[in-house]
Amino acid sequence: MKPIMLTAALVCSTLFYDKAPTIDTKGTQVKTVNTAPRRIDPEKITAVVHSPILDCDDTSALSCNVHGMLFLNQSDPNIDGDVMADEGGGCLDTSITTTVLAAMLNRSPKLKPSGRTKTLMDLTAPATAANPNATAIKQLSQIYRWSLAYQKEKATLGDKATQAYFFPELLADLAPVKNTGCDPHIFLSCKRITNAAGDTWFATYPSPEINATAIRKLMRDGYIVLLAYKWYVANNSTVDGVPTVTFTPRADHKVVFSGFSQDPAYPFFIANPGKGTKQHAALRYDIQRFTNSAGTAVIFPQGHQLYIDIKENPNVGFIESITVLKINTTI
Repeated sequence: MKPIMLTAALVCSTLFYDKAPTIDTKGTQVKTVNTAPRRIDPEKITAVVHSPILDCDDTSALSCNVHGMLFLNQSDPNIDGDVMADEGGGCLDTSITTTVLAAMLNRSPKLKPSGRTKTLMDLTAPATAANPNATAIKQLSQIYRWSLAYQKEKATLGDKATQAYFFPELLADLAPVKNTGCDPHIFLSCKRITNAAGDTWFATYPSPEINATAIRKLMRDGYIVLLAYKWYVANNSTVDGVPTVTFTPRADHKVVFSGFSQDPAYPFFIANPGKGTKQHAALRYDIQRFTNSAGTAVIFPQGHQLYIDIKENPNVGFIESITVLKINTTI
């Protein structure tokens, strides 16, 4: 079984589509067919009113970055030693920290944190040449600490365990939350929270909110978007005598969209906690990328098709969900 080398080179299509191309399916097997999907070109959007959290090149808002977003590394050597055990799976906690710090930086000054959010935001550390983001790393260490305590205590203490920190708790620490039917201070209790401070919600793929055009609009509307996906390696194989591409899972990962540009190949910027750097990405349905001919079948993991293509990574990440956070810049 010879692996297909997935490179950063453009293959077939760099277009964005508001929905997947028409396909023939049988179970989870997907075969390539000739398609003529409606073309969506978000780069042609003009006169867009964009959120104050974005720094944009001009009023057309075609090239923007989230103001003040940091690029934190989940394995930063300056993370507190007592919580480094979380760094191996720390992509979620690092992405949460990245999102929270950017949202809090851009919030209305009238929104004063309480509870654990105040504890988090009160942490400080002196910046040095070796640790220029010392305060942010101290705050990341605290989120690791809460997460590790949750993992240790949840089996025996349930809801009374120390809770991992997440966006609903942040909003509840900024303004009252009423009639939600959930507890924002219980990790993963709330799928959506909206209050005077802002809004946060979660959606799993497939969803109309999870495509390139929708995510760009969310960012223009003031949301920061955390993306969850699973890395896979593509392999050539044969199924029932048919040349077939299959996928071998590697690892779960999370990143945060940090901006977008007019680059037709990789129009999104992401904060990747696995590297602690700004990277270039695209969301694609391009199934031809994995095939050698029109007769090659593709068996997608769990029937998924939308994937993130990161220029700096040769593997493919099939999308699982997004979690978004918006903290109001004016109230």
